[in-house]
Amino acid sequence: MSLPALDEFNLAEAIGVVRRHLTVIALSIVVGAVLAVGFTVTRPVRYASTAIVEVSSTAVDASTRANQRIDLNTEVAAVTSDAVVTQASRALGTGASARSLRNQVSARIPGEAQVLAITFTAGTATAAQAGAQAFAEGYVADTATRSEPAQRRQLKAIDSQIAALQTQSDTMQARLAKLDRTSAEFAALNNLLLQYANQMFQLRNTREQAAATTAIGARILRGAPRPGAPLPRHAARNLVAGLVAGALAGVALAFLRHKSDDTVHDVRRLAVLADVPVLGTAPALGPVAGQGPQALAPASEAGQDWRRIRRQVLNQLTDGGGLVVVTGARRGAGTSVAAAFLADALARSGRPVVLVDTDVATARAASLTGAPPRPGLAEIVRRDVPAEAALHQVAPCLRVLPMGLAQSDASDLLALPDTRSFLSWLRDGGYDKGPARPPNADKRYLVVVDAPPVLDSAATLDLTDLADLVVLVAPMGRMTGEQLADAIEVISGPGAPRAALLARAPDRRRLVPEAIRPGRRARRAGRSAATATPATAAELESDGSAPPEPVPGGRL
Repeated sequence: MSLPALDEFNLAEAIGVVRRHLTVIALSIVVGAVLAVGFTVTRPVRYASTAIVEVSSTAVDASTRANQRIDLNTEVAAVTSDAVVTQASRALGTGASARSLRNQVSARIPGEAQVLAITFTAGTATAAQAGAQAFAEGYVADTATRSEPAQRRQLKAIDSQIAALQTQSDTMQARLAKLDRTSAEFAALNNLLLQYANQMFQLRNTREQAAATTAIGARILRGAPRPGAPLPRHAARNLVAGLVAGALAGVALAFLRHKSDDTVHDVRRLAVLADVPVLGTAPALGPVAGQGPQALAPASEAGQDWRRIRRQVLNQLTDGGGLVVVTGARRGAGTSVAAAFLADALARSGRPVVLVDTDVATARAASLTGAPPRPGLAEIVRRDVPAEAALHQVAPCLRVLPMGLAQSDASDLLALPDTRSFLSWLRDGGYDKGPARPPNADKRYLVVVDAPPVLDSAATLDLTDLADLVVLVAPMGRMTGEQLADAIEVISGPGAPRAALLARAPDRRRLVPEAIRPGRRARRAGRSAATATPATAAELESDGSAPPEPVPGGRL
């Protein structure tokens, strides 16, 4: 059986992913911090020296009669050009590669001034000073090489073309003066003369543009000084960067683990994946100081949770009574705890309840209520003791039937016809058939069976055939989607009893919060319970579905 995929991913689920992987995120942050500290400590000492170079234009704007401004961003790139790097390498004489020198030098534009700040970084103060000075001098020399000579050559070439065209034009004009204006030769020479005029006009425009091209001049305003102290290590900045990088890496790793994790972590996903109703979320309760469900205060947070679950269970039972099998997919689901607290919650409503412990491996449900381990179901089926001797009264409306003495073939005990007949007898209230029994009270008897996991024991299927309701306990964070699908397939199907899911919270919530976990909410609940009248206390125990009738042995 396969379950549908859950594509929706909202903020609440994202927060849940982060909360479940806090250890991974914290470890990533620690690793990021350690790496940042290690980088700061092991980073070699570096010195930096800066030379200031003025960059100006030798071309004059005709309208303003001022030197034209230069695009310094282009000059910043020229500092690391091949020509400048070659000249700087020759001046330094260190034999360093061009790539290494480019990584050590940088240029920037300080403010609005027509200057460049050329900075060189090296391992010593002397090397930093020499490198900055070498690159500044190399840039100045390269500027002189690539500026005015090229412009002069271009203008000279244009002037030569214009002079040649002018000579040819003068010759044609002299010939035209001797020809008849109506002749064909005059028309041809005149057209050629017009072409020469257009060419000269275009060349003169080109010359004006070339003459207006900015010619760059550069000089060193301030030579590179010798640095007196190394560059700062920026320990705080590196630490913050390491922490942020570690946190981001941890969150990314958390979501990668979540994407590949098939574990069901929240009730919303459980309700979407499973095609059976969800009764609610049971607190992940355990005995406190050796006490069982009887220590659960009705006004406590956990007590109210079980009251809500009780109401949902009774809504699933047609006649308000019947046999409820509590099971799980695998061991460790918490079925024994859930069965014990569910039986106690149902008994608090005034209905007679029998808790039957059939989990051979643990037999824990009975011990949680304080019942002795034997005699129990095994002794009754073997007819060693009567039923009245094995049904232990632990509360006014709650009886407990332990597993009894375990045998090597104890799992086969559940498949015996006598076991099935006895469970049916309990469901019909056969143990409480006195003359004081009210009419139709047999429909209100409840039997809660703590059964072995459905995927670990085939004997559970013998119990589900008798059940009116099968409750599958799904521990959040410990059950995979595949296990959930397989368990639902086993307990559901044509002719199977009603099935429901009971989510078990992963956190450890207290049994008696007002006594063990003092706080504002707990103190308020404690004051309400302490000042409640008997009628109010009865309302706390009632599930609101139907007023409980006085039943023999009942607490009301």
